[in-house]
Amino acid sequence: MDVTTLDDETQARVRREKIGFVFQFFHLVPRLTAAMNIELPLILAGVAVEERKERVAKLLESYGLRDRAEHRPEQLSGGQRQRVAIARATIMRPSVLLADERPATLTCHRTGSHPPAGTADGAGRDADRGDARS
Repeated sequence: MDVTTLDDETQARVRREKIGFVFQFFHLVPRLTAAMNIELPLILAGVAVEERKERVAKLLESYGLRDRAEHRPEQLSGGQRQRVAIARATIMRPSVLLADERPATLTCHRTGSHPPAGTADGAGRDADRGDARS
C-alpha cells in the first residue's frame, strides 16, 4: 500500500490501526493509570467498552502489570513504564511495531530473564547463545 497517496484521515487510520510505536521515553500520559494508557488507542479507535476492558486485562496480565494497573507513570519503575508502553503499542494488534530504541533491557516478568531464546539482546548477540551476529 502506498500511503503517500492516501488522504490525511486515511493515513491517520493506518497509523492508528496498523502501526504500533514504542518510544525511548515511552510518552505515557502522566494523568492516566497504566491501564488507561494501554486502553487509550482502543478508545480512539471506537472499540466497545467490554472489548477494551477484556483486551487491557489480558495485556496487563501478560506483561506482569496486573497489580500496577491503577498506578500512574510516576509510580512505576522504568521497566514497568516500558512494559506499559509496549502493551499500548500492541493493543491494536498492529502489523508493524516500530521502536526508536531496541528494548534490550526488557526482562521477562515471569522468569526475570532477558529476552526469549532466539531473540537478539541489546549487544547484538543471540540471547540464548551469547554469540555475536554477523
